Amino acid sequence: MRSISRALTFLAILLLVLNQACDSNVPELFSIEDEKALATELLVWVGEDSTKSVFSPEDYPQAYSYAQGIIDDVFEADSVNEQSLFEHAEDFAWEVFFLNDADINAFVTPGGKIFVNSGLIQLLESKDEFASLIFHMMAHADQRHATKQLLISFSITELKQAAQGTNSLALNEIGENLLGERIAFSFSQGDEKEVDNLTVEYLALGGYACDAAKGFYQELNKQEQQGNPPAFYNAHGLTTDRLTDIEAKVSFMQCNTDSEVEGGYTFQDFQNSLK
Repeated sequence: MRSISRALTFLAILLLVLNQACDSNVPELFSIEDEKALATELLVWVGEDSTKSVFSPEDYPQAYSYAQGIIDDVFEADSVNEQSLFEHAEDFAWEVFFLNDADINAFVTPGGKIFVNSGLIQLLESKDEFASLIFHMMAHADQRHATKQLLISFSITELKQAAQGTNSLALNEIGENLLGERIAFSFSQGDEKEVDNLTVEYLALGGYACDAAKGFYQELNKQEQQGNPPAFYNAHGLTTDRLTDIEAKVSFMQCNTDSEVEGGYTFQDFQNSLK
């Protein structure tokens, strides 16, 4: 009887540890510093991957400044709030990188490094839609959703070794996981609902059309219905219910849905520069 009791106690402890490992807030398992280190290693990994070609920030300064301006918009607006919408605005070195890849895909690493394929950029129709994509990625990183998913597929030891640059095999698998090329990688419905709500809030905060994600999602749904679901779609499980939820959030907030009127370097200039 005592052995059964001990076994049940051990099982309860094991389940508690596993539940903690799947929680998005896991500082005791994989810290913010670990995430930042992993982001740095993944940035190097992408740069060294012969199948990936990164548009150099030195060669495309206007395109990179355009994307950084969107991030700056929302952080500057957020800085005056008594209650920040972000948990890790100051913790991560938020950066966007563009990949010369026709596939419709984007991903974000733990630690706030955002990668967007040129094929996905060509699918978008406005700066507001591009901002919705960037904010969507930022929300996943800020809520540590990618780390939660990686903890399902990789051990803490593997993740820490990859972050320290001592396990190239694990780093390669993590990178391919994030890219959707190896392990089936998808966020939970709860994660996606949280991110959709935050994206609407970020758009409104930054002065963009707060319903801008709708057009982007509708185009992705169209791609899926044509039998060619992009990697981004597979990772995010987009459905018509999400469009309804976004509309409900926009209606509740009564936020601005007018697209930004641009002058000077426009979204079309940005888009054309990365063809």
